[in-house]
Amino acid sequence: GFIGLHTGIKPNEYSLSIDTRFDNNYDKYLNEYFNNPNDEDQLIVMATRVGFEMYDNYDDMVKYMRDTPMVCPAYVIMGGVKEYEGVVMTYGPNMTLFNEWDMKNGLPRNNTNIEPYYLVQTNYDNWEPPPVWDDRRMPAELCILEIGQKGMGYYSMYNVLNGIPNRNRLTTFTALMSAADNGYLKAWKQYCDVKECIPW
Repeated sequence: GFIGLHTGIKPNEYSLSIDTRFDNNYDKYLNEYFNNPNDEDQLIVMATRVGFEMYDNYDDMVKYMRDTPMVCPAYVIMGGVKEYEGVVMTYGPNMTLFNEWDMKNGLPRNNTNIEPYYLVQTNYDNWEPPPVWDDRRMPAELCILEIGQKGMGYYSMYNVLNGIPNRNRLTTFTALMSAADNGYLKAWKQYCDVKECIPW
């Protein structure tokens, strides 16, 4: 069975989800780890489980995740309960890359009328343009801006995540979480089988 943690929530403290990060290493570092395991690098789903067992607040969990080298490339997306508690951490294998993108530097960018209030993470690094053949970031941003901060709720957020092209043939599940709402977590198994779904 599976004993790791891919998506989780600590009520009234924080939420966490892992997202796939596409890079050009494929399984190189994972194969190296299996052939020569060490105590420093962690499998991300085991690191998140350990973190949930050890840390009861957002700041401590963010610090733990920040300081833990991961075997494979990934994104860790966390939300908290206080203003500006939200972060996307980008991992390269074995800390060959690490980036932290927080709510204070979130979206919308460079807008003097609206303070940043959200982050959008797909399977590509947020500081680079997404590939033209798989740009899900811009449609998500446009949907969120159209809905607006006051209109955002579980129903509208689900529509952003479930809408094409954000949902594609590689989408396995969609989860809505709110640590501030007594640990609200609802998830749907997903597969996009309509012809408009792109295959990646």
